[in-house]
Amino acid sequence: MVRLANDDRTRAHRALAMALVAALVAGAGGAQAPGDSAARAMARALALLEAGRGEEGEAALESLVASFPDHGPAHFQLGRLALERGAAAAAREHLAAAVALPLPRPYLAWHLLARAEARLGRPEAARRAWEEAARLAARALADRPGDPQALRVAVAAGEARGDWWAALEGYGQLLSQLPRAPALLAGAARAALELGAHEAAACLATRALAATPEDPALHHLLARARLAAGDPAAAAAASRRALELGAAGAAVELTLGRALFETMDTGAAIAAYRRALERDPRALAAVPDVALAALGADDDAALRELLAAVLAADPGNASALYGLGLAAARDGDLAAARTLLERLVDVAPDDSRARYNLARVYARQGEVELGRAAMETFERLQAAEDELWLERNAAFRSRLEAEALAGSAPLDALAIYSELAAGGLAEAGDFLAAGGLVLGLGDNDAAAAWFERILEGKPYHPAALAGLVEARERAGRHDEAKLVRRRLELVAGICAAQSPVSR
Repeated sequence: MVRLANDDRTRAHRALAMALVAALVAGAGGAQAPGDSAARAMARALALLEAGRGEEGEAALESLVASFPDHGPAHFQLGRLALERGAAAAAREHLAAAVALPLPRPYLAWHLLARAEARLGRPEAARRAWEEAARLAARALADRPGDPQALRVAVAAGEARGDWWAALEGYGQLLSQLPRAPALLAGAARAALELGAHEAAACLATRALAATPEDPALHHLLARARLAAGDPAAAAAASRRALELGAAGAAVELTLGRALFETMDTGAAIAAYRRALERDPRALAAVPDVALAALGADDDAALRELLAAVLAADPGNASALYGLGLAAARDGDLAAARTLLERLVDVAPDDSRARYNLARVYARQGEVELGRAAMETFERLQAAEDELWLERNAAFRSRLEAEALAGSAPLDALAIYSELAAGGLAEAGDFLAAGGLVLGLGDNDAAAAWFERILEGKPYHPAALAGLVEARERAGRHDEAKLVRRRLELVAGICAAQSPVSR
């Protein structure tokens, strides 16, 4: 996946790093230092760091831990400095020592240790460190609600673990203290976007831009939110503004291309996709087949060059293998076409197009048995695709029948929805309708299960959340209902815009 470098995320990390230094400076005096000489040495080292004399400050810290190996804050500072200069192994060594020693705010050290472990390619160790950072930050917040350092760590831990509800809640509390901070608004917008709260994400990105209107990354964030919210025209405008302001990389062009395709401005969309591929051939994975076909029709040689660059960087890229395989077959280079398409069926064995074109290549080479086997596989895959298409058509008709029966025969309608769910053909609306029917029949726990199925794929689905609140309240599970209601209120209120939630 191609991603634009996120400047506001970088600023957020930098702000957090500055907060860590400030917290340790404030807390060093209360740490369990080995003695007055250690306390004086620590104060001197921190003063040097604060004055911008980093090398001298680091040397003073090294001297301190040489004399007092159990000085937790000194190990923390050395770990932080090592992490900043990219020395992840040294950072891990000091931070692992720090978390085992007395510290004024241990969640800060666990937070940096998680980042060091991630940079060293140790995802399981990073996960454990993030969990401990989150646990300790939650404990600190229970004692000191609103503590900004603990909130920042809780947010970072939530983002790292993919717990976007925790991240958004943390951002909401931070924004109550700093309502116009662009980095916080942008972070909250990203979390809202991950949850599927597209309107809230757009609102937050717009507020961030009010503070820093010349930030291209924020314009791209707004474009992504507008596109997800179903406003491609606004997404295209925001993408163009990001490019005017100097946005680098392929991601903005990809967003622009998608937005322009949705507004039916096909020529401009193709041009945007071309620019994306020129900036980064790996963007190919995000370009739809119809756009690739148009690119090839416009300039086949340029497209082949791009596909070759993609394949050199990613030998298993299915789109590149398919495009180059077809091109070789058109040129009559059957050996090259065969090699490419055989590689493709190894990568994507269920790709019916690959099997069909490989069968044709075999036939042209006189490989009758291989051609027959490939065509038989194609026919089997095509039959499965046709069957799925028929199943989806039947599901559509069943859905209409269930909707018609819901008022007069709810049990019959529920049976249809259950069949759709069992066959893997149910959509969010089916789960929602079934949950409402079951709720009306008085089975609150079963209704909750239907609503939760929606939330597995769409964490922010207002109607499903509202239905789950009602089901939990009716079942007497008021604490669970309170948690779900808080999530609804969080999204509705985080951009200071009250929006009614209806089922």
